[in-house]
This record gives sequence, C-alpha cells and structure tokens, in this order.
Amino acid sequence: MDKTKTKRIRQPLFEKPKVERTLEIVTIPELCKGTSCKICLTFCKNEVLALSTDELNRHGNYFVKVVAEEKCDECLDCYRHCPEFAIFLRKKRPTKSRKVIEKPHEKK
Repeated sequence: MDKTKTKRIRQPLFEKPKVERTLEIVTIPELCKGTSCKICLTFCKNEVLALSTDELNRHGNYFVKVVAEEKCDECLDCYRHCPEFAIFLRKKRPTKSRKVIEKPHEKK
C-alpha cells in the first residue's frame, strides 16, 4: 500500500475547524461568591473556568478564574447565569504594535 500523503476532500466529523475567537472572558473577583455559588462552573461545558486555590477575595471566598480561554466556544452560559454579574465577555482588544521612531542624527 502506497503511503503518500493525499489531500482530504472532506473534514472528518470529529475535527472542529479553527475559529478565531472574538471575545475574551473577564471575571471580577470582588463580586464573585465562588465557593458558595459555583453556578458558572456548573454551566461551563468546556471547563474554561476553575476556582482559585491560592487567592481569596475581600469576602473571604475563593473566586472563579479563567483557566483555558482557548477552549471557550463563546456560548455565554457563564455570563447569563452569574447572579452577581461577576463574569462577562467583551470584544478582544487588538494588541498595539509600537513603532520605534529613530531620532535623526544630531548635527553639531
């Protein structure tokens, strides 16, 4: 059997096409009830969120952190179900590339 590479005509069902994410997840630790709530963790099917294990907010609760943003499919379930509005999604901010401006040579 010849083991040359062949072009795929169709994509297999189990492979998802890579889509550029347009939103980023933002959490507000001070509003999050974390350990006493966990509603967003329950509704997140892709395990994007997790409780912090080393930090507490001012109320003494472990709060929700974004662990794997690349797994997010932007379903907005975490945002819709958070009773404290401690999590939301916003448009990703473009990274600004800074131009280096060279100083003209000084004439003496």
